[in-house]
This record gives sequence, C-alpha cells and structure tokens, in this order.
Amino acid sequence: MLAKAFVRMEAFAEARVLVREARRMARDDPDAHRLHRWLEDLEDRLGRTGSSAAGDEALSIAELRTLQYLQTHLTQGEIAERVFLSRNTVHTHAVAIYRKLGVASRSEAVQRARELGLLDQ
Repeated sequence: MLAKAFVRMEAFAEARVLVREARRMARDDPDAHRLHRWLEDLEDRLGRTGSSAAGDEALSIAELRTLQYLQTHLTQGEIAERVFLSRNTVHTHAVAIYRKLGVASRSEAVQRARELGLLDQ
C-alpha cells in the first residue's frame, strides 16, 4: 500500500524499491496469488513511468527511514540510538541519501526530499 501511495505522489523510484521488497518477501508464499497479481500490475504501471530521484537511483527503505530523522535536530549518533543502528551505519545512509538526491548537506537533503514529496512540508 505504501508503494501505491508513492505512485500517487509520483515518487516512482521509491515505489519501485518497495515493490521489489514486497516481491522478495512474498516469493516464498505460493498461496499469495492475489498479492503476486497486484504487485505485477503495480510493476507494469511503474514500468511506464519515469523516476523522481535526482540520479534515477531510488532510496532504500533503510535510507527512507533515516531520511525522516534528518529533518530533526538529532545528531547522527542520536538517530542511531533511536533506530537501533550504529552511528556509522546512519552516516553511511546519510551519505547515500545526499548522493542519490544530488545534494551536499543535511539541510539540502531535507529541502530536496520535500520537493520530491518524500517528507512533509
């Protein structure tokens, strides 16, 4: 459902990440016929759309989660404590976010993510 919401917001790269993750999670469930059909339909729709990310590279689910915290006053160490990751992992996510959004700082990343509809205004 989150992928479908991203499609409605025209955040196609992010929707693709979520569809791939859902496919991976459902691949071992042979009884999930409706889910597989629904994901195929969504993939078909995504195949006909462009990408919304700066470098045509979608943010991963972990990066999207980290992105939510970049708009706060929390340090990377404090973010790491809240999401049960190491500070180094949060830093790695932040660097990947900056690269994928084509920005050089935390504030630019937040601004660009808002422009793309990845964060609330």
